[in-house]
Order: sequence, then structure tokens, then C-alpha cells
Amino acid sequence: MQNSKILKKRSYPNPLAPDEEKVTEAYGLSMGKAIEYEWWHRPENGQSNFYDKRDKYHNLRLYARGEQDTKLYKDLITGGDEESYSNFDWRPLQIIPKFVKLLSNQMTERLFDIKAEAVDKFSTDLKDDYKRNLQNLMDTLPVMREAEKQLGVGVVPEGLADEIPNTQDELDLFMKLKYKPAIEIAAEEALKFTLDLNDYDETQAKVIEDVATLGIGGIKHRTDPTKGIIVDWVDPAECVYSYPKHRNFKDVHYYGEVNRITVNELKRTSGGKFTDEQLLEIAQGTSEWNKYHNTGNSTQFREDDLGGFMVDVLHFTFKSTKTLSYKKKYTSNGGFKMTKKESTFNKKDKGYKGFDVSKKVIDVWYEGSLILGTEHIYNYKLCENMIRPKGNLNKTIPNYLFYAPDLYQNRTKSLVSNIIPYVDQMQQIHIKMQQLIAKARPSGVFIDVDGLSEIALGDGSFLSPLEVIKIYDETGNVLGTSKDYEGNYNNGKEPIRELKNGVIDGLDRLMSAYNHYLNLLRDAIGIPQGADASAPHPKMAVGVQEQLSSSSNTATRHILDSVLNMTERLGEGLSLRLTDIFEYSDLKEAYINAIGKINMNTLEALKHYHLHDLGIIIELKPDAQEKQFLEQNIQAALQKDLITLDDAIDIRSISNIKLANQLLKTSRVKRDKIRQEQELAKIEKNNEGQLKTQQAAAQAKQQEIQAAAQAKISEIKAKTEGKIEEIGAEEQSKLRLMEKEFNYNMTLKGAEQDVLNEHKQYDNDRKDARQREQNTATSKIQEQKTFNKPALNFESANDTISGSIGMEDVDVT
Repeated sequence: MQNSKILKKRSYPNPLAPDEEKVTEAYGLSMGKAIEYEWWHRPENGQSNFYDKRDKYHNLRLYARGEQDTKLYKDLITGGDEESYSNFDWRPLQIIPKFVKLLSNQMTERLFDIKAEAVDKFSTDLKDDYKRNLQNLMDTLPVMREAEKQLGVGVVPEGLADEIPNTQDELDLFMKLKYKPAIEIAAEEALKFTLDLNDYDETQAKVIEDVATLGIGGIKHRTDPTKGIIVDWVDPAECVYSYPKHRNFKDVHYYGEVNRITVNELKRTSGGKFTDEQLLEIAQGTSEWNKYHNTGNSTQFREDDLGGFMVDVLHFTFKSTKTLSYKKKYTSNGGFKMTKKESTFNKKDKGYKGFDVSKKVIDVWYEGSLILGTEHIYNYKLCENMIRPKGNLNKTIPNYLFYAPDLYQNRTKSLVSNIIPYVDQMQQIHIKMQQLIAKARPSGVFIDVDGLSEIALGDGSFLSPLEVIKIYDETGNVLGTSKDYEGNYNNGKEPIRELKNGVIDGLDRLMSAYNHYLNLLRDAIGIPQGADASAPHPKMAVGVQEQLSSSSNTATRHILDSVLNMTERLGEGLSLRLTDIFEYSDLKEAYINAIGKINMNTLEALKHYHLHDLGIIIELKPDAQEKQFLEQNIQAALQKDLITLDDAIDIRSISNIKLANQLLKTSRVKRDKIRQEQELAKIEKNNEGQLKTQQAAAQAKQQEIQAAAQAKISEIKAKTEGKIEEIGAEEQSKLRLMEKEFNYNMTLKGAEQDVLNEHKQYDNDRKDARQREQNTATSKIQEQKTFNKPALNFESANDTISGSIGMEDVDVT
């Protein structure tokens, strides 16, 4: 067996060795011993990488549990002396455990769903066809509804009237929320069944604690021929791996895990490879391995676990390449035949035309188990059930999944490691407070007896010491005199002086220092007061508390992201393992019976699981604050009647907060459109009702008017007829009267005409007489002129004052 002087340096084997050499145990042993040397080699007066890491993680876990070693605090108080003259309570403060549990519980409460999305050509074509059909129905829906109105029969397919989207946004949202192919449902149920079978909730909680405490978390998954798919938590303290540069360890090319098992377990797992004598020899070698690494005094193992009964086994796996070589022989009929050959197969002569060589290099993983401290290896082989993404057969996924959110040069950093200095200071302050309290005395007084005897009242009398003390006890006043009775300076002028023996001042300073380091601790973690399960400040508003809680979630989000990243990669790996199970394994029927009972479509889809390529999506469920914001939006929409209660129930049932808000928006737009259509229909119906009412009122009014008109006409007609009769009678009367008047007038006119005629005849006669007289006068004048006779007198012999002769009798010619 080896000791510190015989653990020789072992280099890694040739990575370009032929495949036939890689599968040999010698190659695997060389690889295992190289890993052993890298991690377990102990330089002079030094520690190995493995035990350094394990001790570091062990110390961090002790701090996370509040069980850290108190020797540091004793050394700080006693100066390194083993003997202490004070009796203190050295038990660690339970500060870090609260924060670790708080973080773990916060992350565990952030539930998530594992969503499977079929990305193969067949599945995507089905989705596109379904979406195209919905698009066609959506485009023809207005025409079909118009046809229903015109024909009075149902044209829209039954049951699809409410399912057909109205806009492109509703169509996209429908495809995300309501359309789910059977294969995706089957995949999700298979993944949930596998995780539940492996109690993944417990594994997840352990990973969260590891990331918070150690700064790294790990999971392992494998396919067991009898148990199915196995998912195990991996202790990072017991693991080894190649130098990682990425947080998700995607560049790591080997992993290893150390287990301490019994010799009987070694015999069982090795398949009887070792004889009993070899097993006893291996068991005895454990003592040498213990001495080499000085693990006998370790707090992690008991001494009796190391001697002759328990052995340390390194289960390792490493990535390499495999060359697939085929001989391509051409036949006489123009075809060819492919024959598999060894990886080194090549043409002896490059110019030879009889056959061609086809080669393909793919990634593979080998695995084996090395008994540490020995030259024995067992179960070394090419990994079985290697998982490869569809469409990329050159790549293979490892069984181990690690994630370290704060990784630098293969060094991890955690929240617990960040706050250890502050916790140590707080623990020291706590011990100092005990020391201060232990040394504290009640407040007392100093009494100068000589000074008491010098107190004179001025009248020749003195106060006794007892009276002075009584006055002080009852009133708090101290009586004294600056001069004695002889007139000299009295050194005891203040006979009673209070002594401050309490711990108030020192205790306040220590508590202030304690709170200072507590605030530094909160700042280092990112969880302020009010968000760390402590009582917030009484003047702190509720909104500020919610903001602090949100900031806390942001500061510790990297822990949640670590778990989600590992779960997503685990889901991808399980999806590929399920593909292999449903294509090759005898476990297919067990999974189908356990999962396919949901419905027949899922059952049929499971049978063809291996034909599909599935993408895994981790859908984080909303936290309390996100739910509160969503509920506020829902309540605001309900109050304004923008959505219905059924819409609110559908929105609350969606775990994706983004899709829930999208559904809220589309529901609001849809309900607003429906409400507008209902209002338009209501207005149209009201208008029709009002029009009918107006028409009926108008018709009634018209009938009333017609009846009134008929009555008026009848009345007018009756009045007219009466008037006509009255007029006729009046007319007859007037006619008779007019006839009489006419006759009278005619008689009168006849009489007047007679008078006129007589007057006219009289006038004519008088005119004729005047004409004759004028002619006679004219003749006489002519005769006078002719015969020059004397003037004639033309005065009438009848001209008298009595006026019997009128002016008409005077001829003025």
C-alpha cells in the first residue's frame, strides 16, 4: 500500500489513443490515478486539494448551522491561553441559520412549471396547420355571422363561436395558452412523474442551501435498468472535476464523486471482480490511506469507520472521443456495402480504388470506479445510455450538472462566506457583553465620614451623619460646607458622592457596535431590515417594506437562477433519457401505465415519444408581489366592467405573469368591443322601439286627427247646411225684398225720369225760346247796324225785384 512517499505523480493518458485502447482497464486506471494525484496529492507539510475543499465546505456548513468552532473566539478573549479565568457562554449566535433558512424558504416558495415544447418538423407542422385553420376561420367569421343574420340558420361551427379569435394578438395568445399538442402534454406529465418519483423537491431544497452556503450546487441523473431514471443530489464537498471557467461547468471534461462504502458493498457493486483476500487487503489499506491524509482526527468521520471495514471509492467519468470507421465497398451493380471496422482502419494505399473509408468522430463518456489508495479499478466501460440532443449526434450531455454563480479561477464564493467576518465580530461583542454584565455592580455612594461631622447649622448645632444620609436618601440632596467651624477650607465639603458602577454606557456602546456589524451583514447578503423576518421600523411605510422585499429578491436572485438553470438542463437531460426509454427500454410500459392514464390521446402520444424532439422551458410562477400587482389590475378592470368574472378566473389560473397580463389586455379589448356592439344593438333596438312607439303614437294621433276632422267636417257640414238654408231663406227674403225694392226703385226712377224728362223738355223748350229770342236779337242788331238805327233796349219787361225772372231767362249771347 502507498504512503506519503509513494504517492507518485501520474499524468493523464493519451487523449488521442485508439478507441480499442481507451476501453481497456489500463487506460481507465491511468485516468483514475491521474485524477487521484491532482486532487489527493499532499505536498510536504501541506493539504490536498480535495481535503482543502472539503474542510472549507465543512466549515461553511458549520457556520450555516450555527455550529462553528468557538476556538477563534476563545483565542481572541484569552489571548491564546488554553486556561480562562472567566466563565462565558461560548455557544455561537444563531444568526446565519436564520438567513440561510430565509433564503432557502424564499427560493423554495418560488414554484415553477416545467414546460415541454415540441420542436421537431412534424409537431411544428401540426401547430402551423392548426394556426392556419384558425386564421381562416377568423377571416371568414364576419361573413359567416352575416350569413346567419340573413339566412336565420347557424353557419359558424358549433362550439367554436367563442373560441375563434378576433385579432392577431388573440390568435397568438390562443396558441400559447390553449393549444397544447398531445405529445407536449405527455412529455410534461412524464417529466413530472420522473421528478416526483425521485423526490425532486427535497433535492431542490438541498441545492438551494448548497448554493447559499457553499456557492455551488450539483445534481446527477442516470438511467437504471431496473429503477428507471434516477435523479440524485450531489454533495459538492465529495466531488472532483476538471478546472471550470464557466458558471455552468460546460467546459468540464471529467467529474468524480467519492463515496465511503463498506467492503460488502464493494463486493456487491464490483460484481464479484475481487476475491475475498483482495477485499481484505483493500480494507486494510484504508488505514494507510488515513495515515497519509491524517483524516483520523477529522470531525467528519469516526475512527472505527476507517480501519478494516470502510473504503473510499472514486466514481469518475470523463469525456473523450470515439471514431466510427466504416469500409465502403462498391458492388458490381453500382451499389455499395458498409462494414464497420476498428477506429484505426485506413487504406494502405491512398490511390486504391477498391473501397473507401468513411470516418466520423463523436463525443463519448467513459466511467469507472477507482478504490482510492490502491491500483484497483472496477466497472470501467463506455457509458451506457449516453444522451445526445437530436440533430446533433456529435455532442453528448454529462450525467453531472453543476452551477456556481460566483466562480473565479475554480474558487467559489457564497453568501455565508461573505458574512463570516461580521458574524465573528458579533460573536466577540456578544462575549464582551457577557463580560461587562458579569463585572457590573449596582450604583453606590461614597460617604466622607469626616466631612459629615463638619456640617454646622450656623446656630452652634451640627447635623449628625445619620441625619445627612437620611436627607440624601429621602430627597437626593447633599448638604455640605466649604469651611469647617474654625474657618478653614473643608476638604470634605462634598460628604456624599454617587459612584457610577453600572454598565449602561459600556453596554450601549457594545450594542451599537453589534448593530453596526448586523447592518454590514444585511448589506453583504442584500436583505435589509424588514425583509429578513425581523420587525421593521415602526415608522416604515408598507410600500417601503414591499420595496425592500423586492430589492431583497433582486439581491438574492442569483441563487434562484442557479436552481432554475440546473433544473432546465436537468429537464433537457430527462427528456432525452425518456426518449431512449420509450424507444428501447423495457420500462416503457411502466411509464405508459403511470402517465398515459390521463387520456387516450396522451397514451398514444407516449408510444411515439421517441419520434419527437422536445425543448424544455422553466416557467417561473409569479411571487406574491407580482400576484398582487396582477390582482390590482384585475380588480381595476372588474370595477370598470372591462372584463367579466370568468375572464378574471381564467387570468388568475395562468402561472406565467406575462401571458396573464397579455390575456388581461386582450380580454379587455374583446369585452370592450363586445360592450360597444351590445350598446349599438341596444341603441338600435331602442331606436326601433322608439320608432314603433312613435309610429303607433303618430298613427293614433292621425286617427284622432281624422276623427276630429270628421267630427269637424260633420259639424261644419251641418253648420254649412244650416247656413245654406238660412242663406237660402235670407236669399229668398232678400230676393223678394230686392224685387220690391227694385220695383220701388224702378217706380221711383220712372217718376224721377219723368221729372227729368219734363225738366229736360222744359229746358229744351226754354232753350228753343231763348234761341229764338237770340236769333231775333241778332237779327235786330244786324238790322240796326245795317240801317244805322238807334240802340236797342234788351231789358226784359218782366225784370222785377221779385225775381220772377231767373238768370236762365237772360240771354248773354
